[in-house]
Amino acid sequence: MQEKLQIDEPMLPRKRKAPRRYEVGDGQGTFLETVQDYFRAEYYVVIDAALACIRQWFDQPGYQTYRRLENLLTSAANGTDYQHDLNFIAEFYDDDIDKVLLQTQMKLFVSFSYHC
Repeated sequence: MQEKLQIDEPMLPRKRKAPRRYEVGDGQGTFLETVQDYFRAEYYVVIDAALACIRQWFDQPGYQTYRRLENLLTSAANGTDYQHDLNFIAEFYDDDIDKVLLQTQMKLFVSFSYHC
């Protein structure tokens, strides 16, 4: 495949010494010996960065509320207990949502989901 795409074999980057101002002690720098080791290390750096971004995305405060709303709807549609999520949503939205009315609407939602 390499010849077909006319791509050279992967090579290690040139070994460079750190500038003197960054050097601490007289030790030698560490250099990876094979191309596979070099790209394995680079691969893990990319994977770690992607995982950090995903964690940051899902750890936002508003996401937990959206997740509870989704759980409320899916639990009601599946006919499982949704009271805990209903209480959380009613408490979170406080005066914006009438809990009794929402509970009535969830019962209607359950009956509609069984007929579809």
